[in-house]
Amino acid sequence: MVAKADPEDEMSDLHFNKAKAKTLDFTISAFLIFCIISTFVGYLEVDISKLYPFVLGVVQLLTGALFWIEERTSD
Repeated sequence: MVAKADPEDEMSDLHFNKAKAKTLDFTISAFLIFCIISTFVGYLEVDISKLYPFVLGVVQLLTGALFWIEERTSD
């Protein structure tokens, strides 16, 4: 009744780690740009408690999308 399952291969782990690294780079860059802009503009104030779920969702979606791209484009 139980089908045999292959263990996760090393390439999928590598692609997932690459996707997480790219997502982290993008997130840090976006926050850096936002902080620089808000410093010069001066009146940009953001409530972190309202922004946090959106940021988490975008990070998860971006990681998944980059993982899918890595899986499709690599040999």
